[in-house]
Amino acid sequence: MHPPKVNTVDVPFPLEVVTTNTPVVDPVGTVKEILVEEYQRYLDTYTHEILQILQSQGKSEMTKMVFSGQSTLANIIMSYDYYATNLDLWILAVKYNVPLVFLSVTKLIENGLPFLVAHHDGSNAFYFVKTPSARIQYAPTYKLIVETGGAYKIPLEGVKSKLQKNVKETMTSDTLLEFIKTFSLEEANKRLKSEKTLATKLGKKLKLVVSTEGT
Repeated sequence: MHPPKVNTVDVPFPLEVVTTNTPVVDPVGTVKEILVEEYQRYLDTYTHEILQILQSQGKSEMTKMVFSGQSTLANIIMSYDYYATNLDLWILAVKYNVPLVFLSVTKLIENGLPFLVAHHDGSNAFYFVKTPSARIQYAPTYKLIVETGGAYKIPLEGVKSKLQKNVKETMTSDTLLEFIKTFSLEEANKRLKSEKTLATKLGKKLKLVVSTEGT
């Protein structure tokens, strides 16, 4: 049996991804309130790490306001100008128990690899999201890999063998907390520089990770 044929769709504000397979379809404002609540679970212990992660994902001006005491992260998230990046999507995926894999044309600044298993729900299927490079004060557009039939959640056996192996070997239940606890802005900046160099060499083109035999 051939793996499913796939396509991609743009996801300008990636919160749509985390509510796709749940009965919860919240307006953006409500989802932001939930995001504030989820961040609060980590802020008491990991405020510095959280702000540095957001800084590495292009939100340096926003985090400066928090570091300087001009605002709070909660107020910034609830503001009109706030946009979602990888950490927001990751936190909401854990909240909604959405099996999620980030993919990159080069290497992700989160782990230095072209993939990251953000969360798994115990099933053998995932949402595969292509993440753009981090840019300062720039709202990213995510691309969600979907089957041509319209399904967003793709069985692991439907992706190429190398990615299958990578996902299986890196599935853990506490990926997010471990990432926050051990985050290094210095390492993330090194990865970002490396990512930009590699992206230039590759022409910023991501090969499809799902086989489309028969097309």
